[in-house]
Amino acid sequence: MQDVAKFLINPLLYVWIGLLVLLFSPRRYRKNLLLILTIYFYVISIPITAYFFNREWSIEDTFAPDKSYDAVVVLSGVADHSWYITSDYNQAEARFRFNENINRLMAGIGFVESGRARLLLLGGLRVDSFNEATMLREFATQHGLRDDQIRIYGEVNRTIDEAKRLKGFTEENSIQNLLLVTSALHMRRALAIFNKQGLTPDIYSVNRKGSQKVSWSHFIPSPGGVGATLGCLYELVGYIGYHVTGD
Repeated sequence: MQDVAKFLINPLLYVWIGLLVLLFSPRRYRKNLLLILTIYFYVISIPITAYFFNREWSIEDTFAPDKSYDAVVVLSGVADHSWYITSDYNQAEARFRFNENINRLMAGIGFVESGRARLLLLGGLRVDSFNEATMLREFATQHGLRDDQIRIYGEVNRTIDEAKRLKGFTEENSIQNLLLVTSALHMRRALAIFNKQGLTPDIYSVNRKGSQKVSWSHFIPSPGGVGATLGCLYELVGYIGYHVTGD
């Protein structure tokens, strides 16, 4: 179902559909259809579209600098899974390969290292033969944390799994003050899912793209602009799906 949703929300899919409609439409309608298609393609491919979405979609952090947290949880999806699956990373010069969500992990490590949180919590995300949590634990220990400051709270696949596993873990380990770290774009949906499970963490968002300074490059179509729009649509549809399914 998730793969089907990813396919259907791809904005370029509708450019292709529009071209087919344009090809087989009566000649008298083609000029207007071409204009609509051109405007649509421009809007989905300029970075400013995702910029405004991020700015309006992001929610305010509740992290308290003077508060001592029992644990900070970093949501999964930090590693470049495809690289690990296709590479012999045990023999590679660089054992660690991340995507843009690396800031989640670095923030989590920083909270524990500075004493603002006692534990770093990681979900045991597995993609084929690769276990992300095992790699993240190794990375965190190489960046200043002790092994006893890191806990893997259970196997996960989606955000709903992380919330459910954490619910049980926090009850079993008497963790009350929890800090949730994820990207600003993902935070609204993640917090709603956590609240649904009875968890009320403070939140700290990374990658706040809506806070960047706007420049002329934001209005130039680019592959990155299309990718950013896709990311926004994924979160929007995921949030709607959360309300529809009741998760």
